[in-house]
Amino acid sequence: DPDQAQMLRDEADCLASLTHPGIVGAVGMDLEHDPPYLMVELHEGKTLREILEEREKLDPARAYAIFSQVVAALAHSHRLGIAHGDIKPENVLVDEKDVVKLTDFGLGQIKATEASLLLSGNLHTMKEERLAGTLPYMAPEQVLDEDINALTDVHAICLVMYECMTGDNPFLRGKFDVILTRVVGHMPEPLTEAHAG
Repeated sequence: DPDQAQMLRDEADCLASLTHPGIVGAVGMDLEHDPPYLMVELHEGKTLREILEEREKLDPARAYAIFSQVVAALAHSHRLGIAHGDIKPENVLVDEKDVVKLTDFGLGQIKATEASLLLSGNLHTMKEERLAGTLPYMAPEQVLDEDINALTDVHAICLVMYECMTGDNPFLRGKFDVILTRVVGHMPEPLTEAHAG
């Protein structure tokens, strides 16, 4: 599939320009193989999603230790003009010493209307463009088919932190149309009120 090969080439190019200790690096690729593939460095441990499934939420000190590393990695990519575009717990890798690496820059540098990495083959923005990313972590501008940028990532990382602190993603409720409406027009309740205790 030429589109998949181009997507992998774009991600490899993106990763090559993002050398940083908090970002998983590309070590090789084979676009002639069927299917084509991209090899990335190994970071042993778990995804943040796996940690949340085990613990439900993180204590504040551990959350700070993890997210300070994620924010440093994102700040590096943003200084280079690259937005990640798909920040979610599955793309945050954490080893046994809580060393963190951000992965899956498949949407990096790619505008949502052009991306071929889809959450679902029939998902569309409100303007009927194809939707790229993971809906419960998307910023309203992604859903409304506006360009992604550093603020898109800030929105997503705040949602991931919220989920880590409360055990709840405020947008992950209901069917697709309900989630879409919540992403565009709902403000989560403050951390001080959400799951107090």
